[in-house]
Amino acid sequence: GAANYLCYFEDNWDKIDMNPNPSYFPHPVPVFRYRPWDELDAVTRQVAAGMMGYMEESWNGIGSSALEKNTFLNLEPEERAGAMDLGFYTHTWDCYVNHYASYYWSSLHGDLKLAVETLGWDKARW
Repeated sequence: GAANYLCYFEDNWDKIDMNPNPSYFPHPVPVFRYRPWDELDAVTRQVAAGMMGYMEESWNGIGSSALEKNTFLNLEPEERAGAMDLGFYTHTWDCYVNHYASYYWSSLHGDLKLAVETLGWDKARW
């Protein structure tokens, strides 16, 4: 149904993430994103370059690509498909790549809003 189309299933609808996450962080860390370009396999480099526009310098310079200024849902369709091919999904991209920087204050809710408020943000400063 409609919920499945939006990537909601019973577990994540009920706020239980269906992705394994043995760490402290709220979503599984996409460890491949923190590997240097020259340590990536050829397929990963091809997807990152061909579908997402990464080059060695922008991949290795985390946060330097304009692509990373977008939320997952604001990526162009081919960029989003590439991100998904690499293993990202909405939560991992927005958390570890965009760091929620493109979210409007009104988009923050629940634990996420509590986290940014704990770090000293409020509506005026966000």
